[in-house]
Amino acid sequence: EGLNIGGVIETPNGGKISQHTNIYEGKLKIKEIDEDKDGLKVYKYNRFGDVIEYEGKTDTYRYDYNYDEKGNWTKIIEYRNTIPILVKERTITYYDELNKK
Repeated sequence: EGLNIGGVIETPNGGKISQHTNIYEGKLKIKEIDEDKDGLKVYKYNRFGDVIEYEGKTDTYRYDYNYDEKGNWTKIIEYRNTIPILVKERTITYYDELNKK
């Protein structure tokens, strides 16, 4: 894994409130780790910058994407602990496509 960028938020007496770390490969963020009073949360990203996995206190969420030719998602399927729970779909009309008509 590549570059790690992070920070810690502390109370005035030095007690840790939260810690945040971003992990990069080149300019691409591939992982984000947050730790606070609610526990550890880990986010993983794909090459488009979209979250593909989220590990929380009790559940793991996974996201599958379909993309159009311009690299924008058109469909997302969200899974909680391997069970599909949500499907989002969108249609994008691009300005340059409107001018071709």
